[in-house]
Amino acid sequence: AKRAPLAAELARELTEYHRRLGASPASLANLDRLVRGEAVATVAGQQPAPLGGPLYSLHKTASAIGLAADVTRRTGAACVPLFWMHGEDSDFAEIRGVSVADAELSLHELRLPDAAHTEGQLVGNIGLDAVRELGTEAIQHWQGLPGHADVLALLTRSLAHARDLGEAASALWLALFAEQGLVVVDPRLPAFRAAARPIVER
Repeated sequence: AKRAPLAAELARELTEYHRRLGASPASLANLDRLVRGEAVATVAGQQPAPLGGPLYSLHKTASAIGLAADVTRRTGAACVPLFWMHGEDSDFAEIRGVSVADAELSLHELRLPDAAHTEGQLVGNIGLDAVRELGTEAIQHWQGLPGHADVLALLTRSLAHARDLGEAASALWLALFAEQGLVVVDPRLPAFRAAARPIVER
């Protein structure tokens, strides 16, 4: 497997991004392994969406984590799980809605308002006001369910230092998979775009 240190500016931006969004020591350690070119990665990814998006996003990420551990066990090579937060997608219709069930198992369809997005805008750049409102509505439907307070704390934490939907999704994933050392990539980072440009233009 190919392993090489990351460019200094990309390493700096990724580290700052993870620290600002509350990454765990395990995630920061795995990021450092990638930065120094001492690890390979298993990759899962998904567009950002309210409340983390579809359930299979969790399944994909959990699978990448399990596969990373299996690669390390079988080969002895350091392998870290990585989540590609695809904030550069622009399909608002695909990510705007979420279905939640209440304590009576009644389903509620929640949607970001039309005003949250403009045509052609990256979904990762959607502002947090509408995201917070949808999260508040979901929390209200979950009143009385086990884990309600934990979910509220998790959503509040994911929004605390985020600047948009993309960062909120990254922060949520970093919190959910903190112990497993998940690393997140946001392709909107300037240094990432600069590093990818020669490959895209090839």
